[in-house]
Amino acid sequence: MLLRCTQEIITNAVRHAGARNLWIQVRRDADTVLIDARDDGHGAAAVAPGNGLRGMRERLNQYGGQLEIQTRRGDGFGLRIAVPGAPALMPAAVTQGVL
Repeated sequence: MLLRCTQEIITNAVRHAGARNLWIQVRRDADTVLIDARDDGHGAAAVAPGNGLRGMRERLNQYGGQLEIQTRRGDGFGLRIAVPGAPALMPAAVTQGVL
C-alpha cells in the first residue's frame, strides 16, 4: 500500500505537475510511518482530485491512514501520508532505522 502510494506520487509529479524535481522523505515516528513529498512544479490554486488521489485516499483509509495535500499556484505540490501501526507493513530495514 505504501509502495503504491509512492508510485502515485511519482506518477503525478511526472504527468501533471510539470516538475523538474521531486523530493520524497519516508520516516517512522513511534508507531506511524510518514511519507512527505514535495515537487517544484506549477502547483494549483485548488486541489482537483482525480482518480489517482482518490485511489490513494481510499487505500489509506483502509489502514486508518491520512492524506494531507498542500498546493499553491506557482509553488509546487506537497503532500503528507501518515499511516498508524505501520511498522508491520514496512520492510525490516525501515523499522530498524537503516534507511
